[in-house]
Amino acid sequence: MEQKSDYSERIVLIGLCVILFAGALFLNEKDSLQVERPDLMKIKEFLDERKIVNINSATPGELTDLPGIGNVMAQRIVKYRNENGSFSFADDLLKIKGIGPKKLEKMKSYINVGVASR
Repeated sequence: MEQKSDYSERIVLIGLCVILFAGALFLNEKDSLQVERPDLMKIKEFLDERKIVNINSATPGELTDLPGIGNVMAQRIVKYRNENGSFSFADDLLKIKGIGPKKLEKMKSYINVGVASR
């Protein structure tokens, strides 16, 4: 459920940034007020920040940071990793019951498969 919350928070933040920016433009043109415009590059960098999770070393708690991964799915990933060794590719997650192509696609940009030291 936390994933939906993170997604919702990002959507709200994007909406607030758009409203703030539009309001600043409106006030600046309408009332000739000097309103500082937000630095769009800083906003873009903030929104592009992603927590990348190494699926070969992440704890179950860290795995739940991935979109669509809850406690049960995180435990399955760790169990599979312990029984079969490190993941070579993000696509290897398709071997986990409950992870299909759509779910994998949503989380792929948040995954790193750097080999964990054991």
